[in-house]
Amino acid sequence: MALQPFCLCFCRLHFKHFYQLPSAFNATVHVQGYQHMPETHYQVLGIHKQASQEQVKAAYLGLSKELHPDLNHREDEKDMEEIHQKFVKVNNAYSVLGNKKERRVYDLHMGIQKEQNMAAKTGSVHTFRTKHMNFDERSRSMGFKSQDPNFYKSHGNYQQNVGMWCAVVVVVGLLAQGLGVMMLMNQHSSTRDKSIAADNEIIMTSGPNAMRYTRLGEQRRERLLVEKKV
Repeated sequence: MALQPFCLCFCRLHFKHFYQLPSAFNATVHVQGYQHMPETHYQVLGIHKQASQEQVKAAYLGLSKELHPDLNHREDEKDMEEIHQKFVKVNNAYSVLGNKKERRVYDLHMGIQKEQNMAAKTGSVHTFRTKHMNFDERSRSMGFKSQDPNFYKSHGNYQQNVGMWCAVVVVVGLLAQGLGVMMLMNQHSSTRDKSIAADNEIIMTSGPNAMRYTRLGEQRRERLLVEKKV
């Protein structure tokens, strides 16, 4: 009987602490969602997100020279390990940002991660996208401005002039192509007519020439016979 108050008190305290665990756990997850962000490749190289490829390469060369193991001989192993880790991070960052294709993929991943962190700040930790992003959403996630719906109007509707000139070029090209084909056909016809005329002339003159050569041959044979008789 003496143990009942003690057991009851222990159960109440145990249940009270157990009941408070979910809120503490959620708070920890919430903090991890947006405070403990990993260092980005841009931060590793010390450049901004809109840096050009030349700026990325220049930052990498400067840091690689500064952190190269051959140029950093320290007695403290802890310092050497820290410099080595920074050197590895710099190489990993440049292997991604130095490649334009991988950099675009990395920027897109950063945009999606940023959206998830913003959702974590508002309390929606487990929010996932249920459809693909359109062009505007993807460009905004990568840090670009949204498209202006009145862009062509504000620039004088230049696309109409471009379309008109494209049509003019197409028409002129078709006319030039047709004219070229007609010239080639006329040239071919003229060459063919000249060849036919030359062949006809040869045919017309070959008959009389053959008869004349035959007659001259016969006259020569007759003359030779007469000379033999004499």
